Amino acid sequence: MSDVSVKLVKELRDKTNAGMSDCKKALDASNGDIEKATKWLREKGMASASKRAGRETREGVIVYSEASDDKRIVMVELNCETDFVAKGNDFVELAKKISQCALDNSVSSESELYLNKLDGITIEEKIVNLSATLGEKIVLSKVLYRESPNGAIFPYIHLGSKLGAIVEFEGPVSKNIGRDIAMQVAACNPLVIDRMDFSNNDIEKEMEIFRNQLKGENKPSHVIEKIVSGKMEKYYQECVLLEQSFVKDPSKDVKDYLKEQGYDIKVKFFRRIQNGYGIDNEALKLFAEEIRDVKELGVQLAVVIGGGNIFRGMSESAKDMDRVQADYMGMLATVINSLALQNALEKLGLFTRCLSAIQMEQVAESYIRRRAIRHLEKGRIVIFAGGTGSPYFTTDTAASLRAVEIEADIIVKGTRVRGIYDKDPEKDTAALFFEKISYLDIIKKGIKIMDFTAITLCQENRLPIAVINITQRGNLHSFLKGELVGSLVGA
Repeated sequence: MSDVSVKLVKELRDKTNAGMSDCKKALDASNGDIEKATKWLREKGMASASKRAGRETREGVIVYSEASDDKRIVMVELNCETDFVAKGNDFVELAKKISQCALDNSVSSESELYLNKLDGITIEEKIVNLSATLGEKIVLSKVLYRESPNGAIFPYIHLGSKLGAIVEFEGPVSKNIGRDIAMQVAACNPLVIDRMDFSNNDIEKEMEIFRNQLKGENKPSHVIEKIVSGKMEKYYQECVLLEQSFVKDPSKDVKDYLKEQGYDIKVKFFRRIQNGYGIDNEALKLFAEEIRDVKELGVQLAVVIGGGNIFRGMSESAKDMDRVQADYMGMLATVINSLALQNALEKLGLFTRCLSAIQMEQVAESYIRRRAIRHLEKGRIVIFAGGTGSPYFTTDTAASLRAVEIEADIIVKGTRVRGIYDKDPEKDTAALFFEKISYLDIIKKGIKIMDFTAITLCQENRLPIAVINITQRGNLHSFLKGELVGSLVGA
């Protein structure tokens, strides 16, 4: 490679963040023309888009944009595959532009933000173009918009842009105080603002856990209750924002720090966002509330939840693993999510049972068909964890199998889009929506809404399938009341 070509490769790499070898190929194919090489890289990236679809996006950045009067703020998480791309100027600048666009247009959801325009094209097209240039999957994961007409909102982004938090106050607050409390939320991850925000059910559940820990110690009941009370105080100090040790001065708690500022300061809201995989407590809470609303209709409910936010057995990160081992890891991830959902539902006062296809008696009951049906008859929400308990079967197949076994009337699959399309509507705006479609057409058209084993199982047992946007609050409730929501699969 000549000196000139080395300079060109470096120039193209600085401009696109593409790999050195890709830049060399692009320049060779474009006779050294930087603009044509950039276009070549984009076209090459677009051609491999389908290969990137199944990749994981564990890296990324969290950025924010705020109004000058501290009344409005947006925090955005943009994800990619590698740390190298996440630190690149093009990626970071796009995240910042997206966040500013969300603030300017008061946008609070990813789906809505995708349709807003930047530099004459939609944000969705912007992301696709950059993904094509960089050769990595890029995903807009979270959009948090908050406004406070009578108060103030402040952000904090930890070094590395992997962790962020926002805090809203009821009245005016100085920037230093606001950012200190936002830092506190980011660093210490509180569950509530005040201990009074815990429900009686939450408190009783924690106390019962502490009592069970003391079983077998042969202590008088009044001594046990005193110990439990002490443990609860420590729990509050760990989980209640106002009672946590202040991160910048552990000799005082947050409540004392706020009092020292000389005027009444009240925290109204906080939210913490962390880059990468894991459980989104806010999303989990909203889903639990949706289930509670549906349960009030008097229906029997069983839930199967995936584990893709933690681990996917068929993912890029599992490609060098033994398939059976990877599948078992994926099933264990569904158990973690199932326990998290069970906890969220019980905080709302609902009665639940978690049944696992993989035996782990300390955390969940073993799956037995008659036991599951009995729990449903008693009005409990049943959560099926651990997939089928066997490798080579997806969560879709597990859900279909359990639905058939308990003789469910319908299986409802929750997605991020309206329902069933012939193509991915998040990538192709011309995708055709199906309000109704047959099992056979799903298979013939190769529509990947569920795997074909699950579709066939439902077809053979005449079990209808509904597909709805579960991220839109009230959709599940509306569907079960008979309203036209999403898509329906039948004979």
